[in-house]
Amino acid sequence: MALARSHSLMLLLAAFAFLADGVGTQVMGLALPALLHDWHLPRAAMALPTALGLVGFTIGAVLGGLSADRFGVLRALIGSLLLLGLSTAGCSLAHDPAQLGMWRIAAGLGLGASLPVAAAIIADFSTERRRGMAMAVGLAFLPLGGFMAGQAAPLIIPMFGWRGLFAVGGAVSVLFAGCAGLGGGFARIDPGAARAVRGHTGSMLRLEASVRDTLGLWLAFFFTVLIFYSMFSWAPTALSARGLSIAEVSRVVSVFSLGGLVGGLATGLLLQWFGSRGCLTLLAIGAVASGLALPHMVPNTTGATLTALVLCTGTLGFTVVGIQTLLFALGAEVYSIAHRATGLGLAVGWGRVGAIVSSYTGVMALDRGGFQGFCASLVLAVLLALLAGLLVSKRIPARFGQARPASA
Repeated sequence: MALARSHSLMLLLAAFAFLADGVGTQVMGLALPALLHDWHLPRAAMALPTALGLVGFTIGAVLGGLSADRFGVLRALIGSLLLLGLSTAGCSLAHDPAQLGMWRIAAGLGLGASLPVAAAIIADFSTERRRGMAMAVGLAFLPLGGFMAGQAAPLIIPMFGWRGLFAVGGAVSVLFAGCAGLGGGFARIDPGAARAVRGHTGSMLRLEASVRDTLGLWLAFFFTVLIFYSMFSWAPTALSARGLSIAEVSRVVSVFSLGGLVGGLATGLLLQWFGSRGCLTLLAIGAVASGLALPHMVPNTTGATLTALVLCTGTLGFTVVGIQTLLFALGAEVYSIAHRATGLGLAVGWGRVGAIVSSYTGVMALDRGGFQGFCASLVLAVLLALLAGLLVSKRIPARFGQARPASA
């Protein structure tokens, strides 16, 4: 019973980490319109600071996975959350894009490291049969954090400006780092236990996965995260350019996160009903349909209802975050426990390469094709993510409706 409570507490700490990640991910995009107005800069001036943060994320994802496999998941989790929180709060001290970029690199290191560590905790402390659902529930806290940030931004920015938004977002991660430290001690989890369980020796990178599975998983992460970050980084600016107010933009973008929350949870059930390949195909079809419809849902007149835009954006969030959730669960199957955090860290790192690319493809698509061109770039990325995901030979089988094997 005590062991079960300890495992449940570790799963809760991983969920808190995803919540903090969701806040940290969306803060930059939500602060961007007010920041550009305050500094009197064009939106292209923020491409470099945004990309620098994602470079830090990419490096952090790899280092986080390696650190967790070598020194223990709890230590890696606490350190990554502290770095994320302090650096995000530090963004409030920036006075030009160069200073902001330096803080975003540090924040990216913490954000990148915490994701594979939290995913490895869920995979390690859940049973094989319930791993997909546990991963879905844990990852649902990622869009929940984004939704909370989207709801808080219209309240914080008018009173304290974009600097206040960064300060509050950083405080959330520091708070959860403290919870992880207290919770790990309460559960009596040995910070180095993961190293002993995994049996990791030396620093040799031996993932024990096929080249086909690794490339498919990495490319699927690349294109899925490109979509995710394109929405958070550039959709607020694009919608503002179409005449929506800051409050309306925050509401629409937060619905993307809310749809992702529902989609992440639903993916756990879809995986059990249809297996990984069937689930991936269904989610991709939904993402393509909503991406094609999205530019036609923006109201043309001031004061018009946002219902159609909100529903379409929520559907896109449902499907994109659902695909991301599926890929984390699939990664836990591709990599063995001895190298799971490292393997997931590398996959997440490649995803963040897609996020870096989104810093430039997003603004290029907006400048050349407007909001419609931006949405077309999202649809193309969905199709490429689908092809890459189907390349992975490892599968999560459908479990519902299968006959149980007869006892010997």
